[in-house]
Amino acid sequence: MENVKILAAIPRRKGLSEQEFHDHWRHPHGTLSKKIACLRGYVQSHRIETELLPDTQMVYDGITELWYDSLQDALKMGSDPAHAKYNVPDEPLFVDMDGLSFTFFEEEVLRSRPDVLSPDDAAVQWAP
Repeated sequence: MENVKILAAIPRRKGLSEQEFHDHWRHPHGTLSKKIACLRGYVQSHRIETELLPDTQMVYDGITELWYDSLQDALKMGSDPAHAKYNVPDEPLFVDMDGLSFTFFEEEVLRSRPDVLSPDDAAVQWAP
């Protein structure tokens, strides 16, 4: 199993404004996450409001993608010294920990951006 991701749906801690939440998530939390050795990638997706979705879109303020080379690497995160020292104590400062939700995934890219130099549609087909 390669290209494992953990996606975390993140609710804001009560008492924080949206701006305070997003500012804290970017820095210091995002900056601290750069110290975690087992992470191959880290993406923060900050929620935007839209009329196209119901009010349930407001439950979470963002999604974090944590990328790993393997499931074993993902499972090492809990024992990573930088994660334990910096991220674990920082999370309750801006996250509603009771509402936090994690899911493990194995990435399988079915479509990526077409090659703009080769507009042939056949070149964009998925192959197992």
